[in-house]
Amino acid sequence: AQVFSRVLSFGVLHHTGDTAGGMRAVGGLVKEGGRLAVCLYRHPDEAPSWRPYYWVRDKLHLGLGHKIPRKALFWLMRAEGLVAAPIMWTLFQTSDAARATAPADWKLESLGLREMYHYMVFTLFDAVAPQHQDRPATRDIESWFAESGFGPVSHDIYGDHWADRVAPKA
Repeated sequence: AQVFSRVLSFGVLHHTGDTAGGMRAVGGLVKEGGRLAVCLYRHPDEAPSWRPYYWVRDKLHLGLGHKIPRKALFWLMRAEGLVAAPIMWTLFQTSDAARATAPADWKLESLGLREMYHYMVFTLFDAVAPQHQDRPATRDIESWFAESGFGPVSHDIYGDHWADRVAPKA
C-alpha cells in the first residue's frame, strides 16, 4: 500500500531484529516519486568513531544491557557517564576528528561539562539498552533500497540514508 510521499525512520530499524525486513516494510509505504529516509547505526569498519559505543555495549555489557532492569540501567548509565563525559568533553574541545563525528551545527565543543554528561548518559543508554542493534554496511543498505524499488541512495557520515522511489520498469 504505497500511500506516503515521505517516510522517515530515525534510529528504529536497526533495533527490530530484522533491519532488511523493516526496510522492505517501510519502503513499501512510499509512493512512486516519494522519498524514504532512514538513520541506521553505522558499520564499525565504516565509522571507527562509533567503535567506543559498540565496545561499551558488546564488551563491557556483553550485549545484555536489555536484560538489566530499566531503573538499574538508568543509574548504571549515569555512573558510566561520570567517566565518559570528561573524556568526551576533552576530545570535543581539542580534536577536529572528534567534532567531525557530529553535525557541525551541534557545536559539541561549546557544551559545558554538565551538558556533555547528559549527552553521554543518553548516548550510552541508547547504545546499551536495546535488545537488537544491527550495524549494516552501506552496500547492504543500498541493496535494500534497490530491492524495494528505490533509485540511487544518498548518505552522510552520521548514518542517514535516503532515496526516491522510481517508476517500475515496464
